[in-house]
Amino acid sequence: SSTYLIHGAKSMYWYHTTTASSSDNQYAVLPPVDATIYNVNDLTMSFYAKTTATASPWPLFIVGVMDDPDSVGSFVPVDTITLTNTATLYVVDFANYTGNGTYIAIRCPRPTAARYCSLDDIFLTDDWCDPPENVTVANFTSDEVTLSWEPNGGSSFTVIFGDNTIENVSDTFYTF
Repeated sequence: SSTYLIHGAKSMYWYHTTTASSSDNQYAVLPPVDATIYNVNDLTMSFYAKTTATASPWPLFIVGVMDDPDSVGSFVPVDTITLTNTATLYVVDFANYTGNGTYIAIRCPRPTAARYCSLDDIFLTDDWCDPPENVTVANFTSDEVTLSWEPNGGSSFTVIFGDNTIENVSDTFYTF
């Protein structure tokens, strides 16, 4: 949808109603993880999400793994995310998952009040690190921009600006 954006031109969204004719749960199922390359329990998923709700009850996203993408009975929960009305980066570590499923899924249970929920920028990686904090932009002119950040425990950074990617930046700023 372009209505409930988080980033870019489109975000995935749910409208979850409280009516009895609505399903108890709605699911978004990712393509399968190639088990010949990765074990799901070695992966970390990050995504941005938010709701249009302005007060409690806040809707939930339950992140889990499925053996069969067509069988909701195979869903094994790994983490529960409580959404807010601010676009937030959520990180789910699958280290404690012990099953053999290869389909990572997000379940949105029926809320007690009707809600829209948006989901965007899903990343799946086997090499997660905490992102820097308090990223700021300064010296923004027609031909220069400086990005700066707090390291949040990191010592080497990859900076991406448009089509430019700079790796192994050891400072906490970079000027394009």
